[in-house]
Amino acid sequence: MDFYDILRVISCSMVSASWLTIFYKRNFEFSLHLRGQVRSSFALIFVLGLACSYVANFRMLTVVIAIGTLLYVWRESQDLLLEEKVKCAVLGVSLVLVYVLQAEYLACGAVLCALSQLLRWPISLKTKLREFRIVLGPVYTVFIVGSSIQSDPTSRLLTLAMHLALVASILLRPDNNEVLNVLNNFGLPIPNPQCKKMAHGFFMFISFLLCVMHIVDLSQAGALDSRVFYMIVRIAIVNACMYIFVADLPRRVVRRLLTLY
Repeated sequence: MDFYDILRVISCSMVSASWLTIFYKRNFEFSLHLRGQVRSSFALIFVLGLACSYVANFRMLTVVIAIGTLLYVWRESQDLLLEEKVKCAVLGVSLVLVYVLQAEYLACGAVLCALSQLLRWPISLKTKLREFRIVLGPVYTVFIVGSSIQSDPTSRLLTLAMHLALVASILLRPDNNEVLNVLNNFGLPIPNPQCKKMAHGFFMFISFLLCVMHIVDLSQAGALDSRVFYMIVRIAIVNACMYIFVADLPRRVVRRLLTLY
């Protein structure tokens, strides 16, 4: 990529990260936040449209649009908390990586992000890493989606992992019912908080396992460095153990099985 391609990638990634950060706010509401985003987006499009009419040189136009977009992101970030500003920056970097990295390394990145998401024990470490878990949660979904889209040939394992991650991170968000509330108007029932929390974790865990299976397939086909593969396998084992032995859903399943016998 040349300098102008890099500008386009960075500006598109940061504006997308800004919108994702708003969506993943704990207090996100369509009626409040979506309306404001639509207004500011139309204002951005109008200003950039004026720039297009006055700047004839394509390269200069790219620079003007990139600067205008980044100024828009800076303005939108002024209303965010520090934690949300960090999330916006991390999401922006992750979206840039989706453009830059190959599909197999995006899948490996998703597994690394899952390490923070499946961590439940010890409680003291879980509490200390809370901010990292909040920031890296959406990044896992970004990497899974990016890897699935870029995968050639298309991987069924990654496609299923992507859909599970999207359902878990959009419909089953533990901290926000806004999307479910909208769908409830069309007759979709809203699960209670405990069921939603367990379903979110289960979908993410299955998505993670499918991603690891895809990485195993890549290694067997010789498409992944063996050192990277063994590192991912070790992380996968730690993740699986943390979920199976600590998370609510598998513990309840084990208790139920013990009562049956």
